[in-house]
Amino acid sequence: MRMKDLIACLRFEGDLKDDSKVAHRVINHNVQASDNGAVFNGRDSYLEIPSSNELNFGREDFTIAAEIYTEEHLDDVIGDIVSKYDEASRKGFNLTVKHHAGVVSTQSNYRNVHFGIDDDMVPLWQDCGRAGNAVVIAALAVYEGKLYAGTYEPGKDRGHVYRYEGGQEWTDLGSCDKSNKVSALAVYQGKLYAATQKHDGHGSLLPLSQNCNPGGSVFRFEGQNNWIDCGRVCEADNLLSLVVHRGRLYTSPMYTKGIYRYEGGKEWSKFPSPDSRLFALAPYHGYLYATANRLELLKPNVTHAGPDGDPDVQKVVGTDGVYRYKEGIGWEGCGKQDEETQIYASVIHKGQIYVGTWPHGTVFRHLGGDKWQNCGRLGNEKEVMGLNVYNGRLYAGTLPTAEIYRFDGDGQWKRVGRVDWTPDAPLRRALSMVVYQGRLFAGTLPSGRICAMEVGKSATYDYELEPGWKKICAVKGRINLKLFVDGRLVASSTEFDRKEYDLSNEETLKIGFGQHDYFNGKMKNLRIFNRALSEKEILEL
Repeated sequence: MRMKDLIACLRFEGDLKDDSKVAHRVINHNVQASDNGAVFNGRDSYLEIPSSNELNFGREDFTIAAEIYTEEHLDDVIGDIVSKYDEASRKGFNLTVKHHAGVVSTQSNYRNVHFGIDDDMVPLWQDCGRAGNAVVIAALAVYEGKLYAGTYEPGKDRGHVYRYEGGQEWTDLGSCDKSNKVSALAVYQGKLYAATQKHDGHGSLLPLSQNCNPGGSVFRFEGQNNWIDCGRVCEADNLLSLVVHRGRLYTSPMYTKGIYRYEGGKEWSKFPSPDSRLFALAPYHGYLYATANRLELLKPNVTHAGPDGDPDVQKVVGTDGVYRYKEGIGWEGCGKQDEETQIYASVIHKGQIYVGTWPHGTVFRHLGGDKWQNCGRLGNEKEVMGLNVYNGRLYAGTLPTAEIYRFDGDGQWKRVGRVDWTPDAPLRRALSMVVYQGRLFAGTLPSGRICAMEVGKSATYDYELEPGWKKICAVKGRINLKLFVDGRLVASSTEFDRKEYDLSNEETLKIGFGQHDYFNGKMKNLRIFNRALSEKEILEL
């Protein structure tokens, strides 16, 4: 291997210096040196290397290799490995471990590695088909290299789980329950779990379901169409959220108050919870966060009703917004978001938590304590539900027109597409979001279709990255991006023309931080090469 091509070498063996011939200046922000890797606390620690000619790759090839350590049981997202990305120009690259919960109610990406580049490229959309007879794609999640969707079905049908096969093809994996909706998905202990719900459709002005079987149960996927019953959760017949926090699986009901923890078999225990209906659960910075609904349902078994917020159905109570829980401290309020009454989803972007709300279609950013910053309304929309970070930017899906918006900072949102064109539909939702095979997927209502967007180029490792030490290698080659884990090629992007991608920017190279979050774990043997290493050379690393 030609060492002259090595332009950064941070071994992190007792110090934080660059041992390459370039000898970059490394600026330390609270990273702790140790004999077994640099320690990143996941809260505020990262390293910076000032921009230089050596690190401005332009249209040329490069390779980033690093060993990272992550814990098995997490109370935080994992965060970014390396990034050099300019938000204003949308130029640069990101290497991160995507770890998203609270995406409406689902744990959409769990320990998935993402390597992406962009040069202000125009979004390219693809119709990925309809999942069976679905009218709602309630949940999208990546599991074992495949994309899964949970649905709400019309008429007398049950909710189904489908697996994406490419193009517009979806395989029906059956109904885990007799109820009409699979409302949430999560990966837990190497298995895919699904929560169910009895949904009447009135809140979205859908045709009322003729299937009145109760939901409120959780199931484990064992392959083919085999679903194992993991028990009914209390007396609730409507579960909304699933999330893994500190190695345990949690769920919350849709129409009643409470949080429940899985104890194995078919057993669930009631977990302490605030006195509020909770929509989305997500671990972040040592806490379990919960978004709340300040609307009290007046007729929980109503068969005919208007949209969300109709006074015939709901009334505003309390001043709930967002809560968080920490063992030994309990629950504490994190403030409310202006006049918003429902907070549907949360996501971590640039080291801060963002939430999507109803009824003014606004996104808010948490500033700490009970302070929230209004980050702008998305057009004239009323509701923000789908949220995800993709290739360096924050994206959001809306109601009533099912638009996708990109956050451009300073309260500015750029419309980048519509994903539901159902004629004469009073309400359309871009409901669920997930990153898979290098693209951002969005599930819809009432068409029950899934659309995918590609911006720039990305390679994604669509399997759970195992805890412990793992060797990650990201390669930008002449025609595509490649990802390696422990020397094995695990993902490639679609092909591109290198002339279209000039990644030069004046941003610092950030180690342990980027567009997702502060890195939570250890890192060693970070090396950057100004060419694309071969598979043989990567094995030698």
